[in-house]
Amino acid sequence: MKSHANRGKLFERHIESLFYGCAKLGKHMMLIRTPPEMKILRSVNGGQFLCTFSGKGPPDYVVNLGGKAYIADAKETKDAKLPYKNIKEHQARAFDEWDRVCGEPRSFLFIRFKAPFMDYIVPWASIKDGYWFWKEKNAKGLKARKGEGSFHQGKASSCGIPLTMSGIVNRLEQPNILVST
Repeated sequence: MKSHANRGKLFERHIESLFYGCAKLGKHMMLIRTPPEMKILRSVNGGQFLCTFSGKGPPDYVVNLGGKAYIADAKETKDAKLPYKNIKEHQARAFDEWDRVCGEPRSFLFIRFKAPFMDYIVPWASIKDGYWFWKEKNAKGLKARKGEGSFHQGKASSCGIPLTMSGIVNRLEQPNILVST
């Protein structure tokens, strides 16, 4: 069985280094990685343990931008679209609930498209309608028509922020930087 344990690790390091770099520039931001819940099976060796995932994990990150709290998850895709099946339902529900509790959209995805290569920060508010439409069709056993089963890079470029240091810094001063539809 093929392990996916380190899938996305380089992308996550890239995200973390960008936010660390912005914070070093004196920008008011902080990124905290939220690891999935683990169940310890047994001790292996002085402080090391054999563990397994014990359930559905939270979104990958809690982000503080200019005094506002956001949640985010990192997703990678091999081409110019992110299949909605790559967004787990418990993650979508967490984004919806977070936005509801905050009273405004404050959840987003970091998305790495590999063909053509580009990284974006995309508000969940820009993705959720298409995601839930696709999810509802799936639940009814209906096949999605072409374009309905994924979030496309073209839309990410129009509603997202480039995941670069300048992209983050340039938008940080604007109110509600991650609120768009």
